[in-house]
Amino acid sequence: MNNLNLEHNASPDMEILSRAIEAMGKIAGTDAKAEISEYLGEDSYSTDYAIRARIDDHDCLWFVNIKTKLTQAVELLMFISGHDNRNRLLVTDYVSPEAAERLHASGIQFIDTVGNAFLRRPGIYVFVKGNKKTKEDPSTLQSRLFRSAGLRLIYLMLCRNNIVNRPYRELAAMAGVSLGTVPSIMTEMAQKEYLLDMGNKGRRLLNIKGLFERWVEAYPEYLKPKLRLGRFRPRDDNWVANVDKSWGDNLWPKPGTAQVGGELAAARLTHYLKPQTITLYVDRDHLSDVVTGLRLRSDPKGDVEIYERFWPNDQEGFGIDSMVHPILIYADLMAIGDQRTQETARMIYEQNLAENIK
Repeated sequence: MNNLNLEHNASPDMEILSRAIEAMGKIAGTDAKAEISEYLGEDSYSTDYAIRARIDDHDCLWFVNIKTKLTQAVELLMFISGHDNRNRLLVTDYVSPEAAERLHASGIQFIDTVGNAFLRRPGIYVFVKGNKKTKEDPSTLQSRLFRSAGLRLIYLMLCRNNIVNRPYRELAAMAGVSLGTVPSIMTEMAQKEYLLDMGNKGRRLLNIKGLFERWVEAYPEYLKPKLRLGRFRPRDDNWVANVDKSWGDNLWPKPGTAQVGGELAAARLTHYLKPQTITLYVDRDHLSDVVTGLRLRSDPKGDVEIYERFWPNDQEGFGIDSMVHPILIYADLMAIGDQRTQETARMIYEQNLAENIK
């Protein structure tokens, strides 16, 4: 029997939390109560709610992170966040058997809406995997906020918070989205408490930290693939290995045609990572200039990736010199997802992002 004390329980997050707690009750025979938590973490992963449950005469308290969909980026964010795993609980729609094994190995407790779970507290051990998802949750399919258009618009606001007060027509032009999508995205941001509309006094972003985390999770799945312009290989096989040493020595095309992201930009920021791939963001009209200027040849297995720039090129605040904004560098590293890029992503967050994302 679950006693849920949740306001606005029609939202997708509340729906997932309610269904997951119900599934947990069937597994462990819990009497659980979910309520808004006043706990606020100081690291890179925010807490949404707290769950109190009684399992086999043991009283348990978990701080909850709700994720509508479990992606590799979500797993990595949970892994590097630095929370005490004993008190943290990932709540999501569905955890595949492979993901369940990875979370279990990392000590990350979780429950999903179909009965997969890993719970470990003193005197309690529950590990269930393999329950299958029968159908998509309609509430997650209706959201536009963390799909392509929403991700474009949110990125602008994360880079420059004051952009939120620009007219809708201007926001649409800056993000490269249709004017009709902006009001619905802004409305959904307000509904999810990422935006406060104060009428004549303007708008203000709320929960920037949570908005940033959701953007990082969704970007590699719902926006980045649509931006891809091609994969290439330099004519000099040693070019990637030595590119960091040649930074600024007539290596890049004309100023304004391309910005560097991914591993190379991370190497420049941290002086820690040795880049194995080159990621460039270019205006589509300048693609041929960049390919010709860098003497690249098309190769589906090449180590130079080129993506379309999705922010205004003629305004400040969307990068550092010839590099993209640290938010995008961080997201690129998280999408790669190996140990070396995880550690570098943590460094970039602490050194370049944490102060402004709170």
